[in-house]
Amino acid sequence: MKSNFLEFNNAEIEQAVLHHVGNAYNGGPLTLGEEELSIDSDTLKFCLLKITSRLLSEVQYYSFRKPSENIVRNCVQAIFDGEDMVEASGNIAKHLYNCGNHQNIKPGDFFCLRFSGVRYEKEEVEVIAFLKCENRKPFIKLDIEDENYIPQILHGIDADNLDKGFLIINTAEEKGYKVLSIDRTARAKEAIFWANDFLNIVPFQDDFLFTSEIMNVTKDFVTKKALDDFDMERPEQLAMLDKAQNYFEQEPVFEEEKFEAAIFENGVMRDKYRQFKNEEIESEHYLPPNFPINNSAVQTFSKVFKSVIKLDKNFHIYVHGNRQYIERGFDEEKGKHYYKCFFDDEN
Repeated sequence: MKSNFLEFNNAEIEQAVLHHVGNAYNGGPLTLGEEELSIDSDTLKFCLLKITSRLLSEVQYYSFRKPSENIVRNCVQAIFDGEDMVEASGNIAKHLYNCGNHQNIKPGDFFCLRFSGVRYEKEEVEVIAFLKCENRKPFIKLDIEDENYIPQILHGIDADNLDKGFLIINTAEEKGYKVLSIDRTARAKEAIFWANDFLNIVPFQDDFLFTSEIMNVTKDFVTKKALDDFDMERPEQLAMLDKAQNYFEQEPVFEEEKFEAAIFENGVMRDKYRQFKNEEIESEHYLPPNFPINNSAVQTFSKVFKSVIKLDKNFHIYVHGNRQYIERGFDEEKGKHYYKCFFDDEN
């Protein structure tokens, strides 16, 4: 089972369509498939499943923004409803082509696959996946003629690679479905189009989102706001982060008042934190005061609570609670700051 609770162990490809989406900015072609692909080959099925599996490593679910107006969402719903998959996927390919208005966006082969036999949270669900493979790699095809090998250099799609893709689970339709998305070029400015312009998706409001947002806003408050407003020393700051991490790792449920009391002993700081949180949480997201803590989110975002003091390029001090056992000072003779650590045993 994957951390997103999506299982493909018994998945079967029911339908497949292939389009080619060029770069509209550079005048590249858009070639739409006119009929479904034949997928009788077990090798082809294996390769398409393997490419799709790249999406299963994603833990953050999204949903389509403004579902009634979203082109991709409406075409996907048409496929779920049994309408012509060739036409519906072709409309999505056209939309992708029109959204790629940047010279650096690569053309690619664009698969649409409809799966059965997929399980989500132990229930069987229907899934549709769209895979954009932008890079073809050379490989050697060996034929034998008169007991001699005849090599041919061909170019094809690497089953271990997926450049862009998204997967839709036929659930939570009224909220814009549950969507997994991947974009290997997302750091590039021109790649913002995939999630924003093309898919128009936002994080799905569930326990994963709530947990990740409260973890991030707590980190930002402790490392930025509290450090400036309350003149905290670095060890005190890290001890507070350590308390927060322990809460998320040990408690099954986030309870706003209990969390704030455990992390912020100072009542003024507690009020400042709540004000900061209300300002930072995106207005379109509702963050309830109590919710189950999502373990996948804790594992994914626990690195934001890394309790490390970096001293020049010489030393790193890892702090895990017990603030009273570390002191900070300044040595007048050497003209340098120092930390003094107290301990019982040395390993």
